Amino acid sequence: MDSTDRSIMFFIVFGVIGAVIAGPAGVIIGGILGVCLSRVRRHKHDWQNQTLYDANGKPAG
Repeated sequence: MDSTDRSIMFFIVFGVIGAVIAGPAGVIIGGILGVCLSRVRRHKHDWQNQTLYDANGKPAG
């Protein structure tokens, strides 16, 4: 699953939750919140997966 699919999935999931709680306006608010959350989680995940390299370009550790 690439990042676009994931953002769309989060938009739909949070949009549905928002619709249940707040009605039509909740769809938009929930969708935006979902996209933001998917991006934050992805960046955090990417950061955790980075390999540290030493001065010679080889993986450190």
